[in-house]
Amino acid sequence: FATTAVGFVAWELSTPTPLIYLRVFRIRSYSTGLLVKAIYSANMFTVLGLAGGYMVDLRQYQWTQAGLVFLPAFLAMASAMGANLLLKRRFSPPLRIACGLALMALATWRIAVVDVYTSKVWLAGQLALWGVGAGLVVVPTILIIFREIGRAHV
Repeated sequence: FATTAVGFVAWELSTPTPLIYLRVFRIRSYSTGLLVKAIYSANMFTVLGLAGGYMVDLRQYQWTQAGLVFLPAFLAMASAMGANLLLKRRFSPPLRIACGLALMALATWRIAVVDVYTSKVWLAGQLALWGVGAGLVVVPTILIIFREIGRAHV
């Protein structure tokens, strides 16, 4: 696999019409934004997947109950995404991303202690905290990724 990957990268960098334009990764904001997006996505799928499995499989919640526990997280995420419009003039995108990732990490750490006696309300509150962090991360990350990408890079 490693030999094939190295060969693929060498081929893509040397051909005049590459299948994937790898030189775009030289743009620091693009590479950093993709790294943040990868961390965000890994955390999102882990938290939502494990919390959903915990509620439905372990706690035997109905799907509707599990959805209602997730509802504050999604509302908080949507609100934080909208709040980015107000925060963009006062706080830089990297600061908003750092604060959002810190909130996501804190909420993930707190969610890690759930057991069969954990209250739905407490879990919904932690998921809402996680949603605020996620909402603060997603908008500036997307803007940072595409800020310096022009038609020549696509």
